[in-house]
Amino acid sequence: MKQGTQVGGINCISMNTEIQEVERDTGRMLDTLIELNLRKDKAYSILEAVYKGWNVLEQKTVIHSVDEDKYDVPTQFRSQSITFAAQKLRAT
Repeated sequence: MKQGTQVGGINCISMNTEIQEVERDTGRMLDTLIELNLRKDKAYSILEAVYKGWNVLEQKTVIHSVDEDKYDVPTQFRSQSITFAAQKLRAT
């Protein structure tokens, strides 16, 4: 993404972090079936390192909670959804 971005261009990345799945009736935590479940701070740290030298335009976190019925019991999907936007300042 970085290499394909022109000077002045913006990369915007949105991702879920700190994902949890919880049984709604009991509050029991379930194993998440997510390939890579990063902590919010770790994700921001990686993005800041990758986009060093770019103008960071936004770092925003929104807590999400979604009721789901994909297992035998009703569950709730919880996450901290992050948005990271950075603008390329110079040619590399």
